[in-house]
Amino acid sequence: MKDFRFTELLELIQQLEPEQKQCIKKLLGSNPPQSDQPKTLFKRIEENFCTHPHCPHCESKEVRKWGKQADKQRFQCKSCKKTFTSLTKTKLSGIHSIDVLDQYLDCMLAGMSLRKAARYCSISLDTSFHIRHRLMSLIADHKSEHLEGIVEIDETFFRLSHKGKRGMEKPRKRGGLSIYKKKGTRRPRVKQVPVLVACDRQGNLTDAVLTRVSSDELYQHLSGHIKPETPLCADAHLAHEHVAKRLKVVLKELVSSSKVAVLEGVFHIQHVNGYHSTLKRWINCTLCGVATKNLTKYLGWRRILSDDSLSKATFTERIAGCWALN
Repeated sequence: MKDFRFTELLELIQQLEPEQKQCIKKLLGSNPPQSDQPKTLFKRIEENFCTHPHCPHCESKEVRKWGKQADKQRFQCKSCKKTFTSLTKTKLSGIHSIDVLDQYLDCMLAGMSLRKAARYCSISLDTSFHIRHRLMSLIADHKSEHLEGIVEIDETFFRLSHKGKRGMEKPRKRGGLSIYKKKGTRRPRVKQVPVLVACDRQGNLTDAVLTRVSSDELYQHLSGHIKPETPLCADAHLAHEHVAKRLKVVLKELVSSSKVAVLEGVFHIQHVNGYHSTLKRWINCTLCGVATKNLTKYLGWRRILSDDSLSKATFTERIAGCWALN
């Protein structure tokens, strides 16, 4: 803009009403400087990789920069002489739509289904599926290491699902029967998969997919997460009694037949039951069911969504943190 036109613009601004000046001030302040804008997921991954460089082929740390390709920094290993990027041999390797990852993080934080995410990011359904599962595999193991205070545990059940499996002789509803009920025959029980959820009153949470509800499996997933002498609230089940003895915790057992929902005014399992309700509504209604083999990944995604203080920036840092080696 020429100097005389800029001077005229300043004079016109001085003649505006206070409300109009405030609108212009908000408009000018809406776009932060380039240095203050949040960095993309790929840029954060590259920064973490440059901080802790290593060769994905031979694990050597003698690495040097080797030019750029498609705006991606390439590296070369001084030991094996192979070249690579920060995504080589990782969960995100081979993804061509790197620029879509930041948009897809918004979809995951909103808990969108595959088709809604595909429309939002203008990508195909297959691409949406592959990006989602690769991102979920990065956060599937992010669980709370310790549960403190009063801890609640309980199991919920999902129907066995082979959703997406090819070559099935006769498709059926998730967890439904492979044969129709014939007159005079007894209908077999529907196969269900138990899911353990344990949480405390501070919002820390851990979960696991079980083969069956047994004290051995419960101990395997709860050992190290709960300290001895911790109050443990659970419903009446023989496996809960056995695992409480092995963990050396104080079991507060709620018997459903007694119709007592709260013991001593503070011990209950309402938090974990509320999480069960949200989890099942999200998986069965919003996502229209998921395959049993992928259930662990979706549990990790749901743990991310249960964090009310989580933002896109912190979600990006969690994923980019997988590239920060100790």
